[in-house]
Amino acid sequence: MTYERTRQYEKLYESLYERDDKNVGKEVYSKLRMQTEGRRGVIQEFAPTSIIGITLNAGDAPTFSLTGQAKVLLKGRTVKKEMTMSARLQDGEWYFSELLESYLHID
Repeated sequence: MTYERTRQYEKLYESLYERDDKNVGKEVYSKLRMQTEGRRGVIQEFAPTSIIGITLNAGDAPTFSLTGQAKVLLKGRTVKKEMTMSARLQDGEWYFSELLESYLHID
């Protein structure tokens, strides 16, 4: 989360296991993230409210879906959004998907 908040997108890239375009290097990824800040905003905080195990097969890396509340700096103001991400434990290290707006509401 620190890399997102401080806009260190090249370092954030290294912790991602899932990206929209797997052929994009970290420099290009960083540049694209900077360009989309006006639309997406910059996530300042994320507090999970729901965690669901989504590991598909025995022997696969443990994978979880996290849904929660985020504070996002968007066009100079802070807004709250429900967001979701996945987390995967691989070789003793945690890797993540990007935080995205959640369209599934789990109560």
